[in-house]
Amino acid sequence: MVKCRIHIENDGGANDDKVYVDIELPAAPRVGEILFLSGKHQLSLEEMGKKDMKNLKVFYKKWFSGASEYKHIEENLKEFGFDDALLVSSVIYSSEENFMRIEITTDY
Repeated sequence: MVKCRIHIENDGGANDDKVYVDIELPAAPRVGEILFLSGKHQLSLEEMGKKDMKNLKVFYKKWFSGASEYKHIEENLKEFGFDDALLVSSVIYSSEENFMRIEITTDY
């Protein structure tokens, strides 16, 4: 099993260490492949994203469904979710970490 830290693509341009979930996969996914997260893992990511309103406003604007007014994010939290995050957009290995970082997005 391969230890993986799953991140959601965000406007910050890097893996966000405030919003991630650690999982184990039977093999390392490649860029362009589809990765389905369990409902438990997806919910965990969404809860982490909602914890820090500043982080949410800066990095995760694209994850609000419909035509939400981003100025009023607090009022539109019910529209926030990572349901469409399926596509592996980057895989990062580091010899200093005992896991690989995988970023997923919806742009496919």
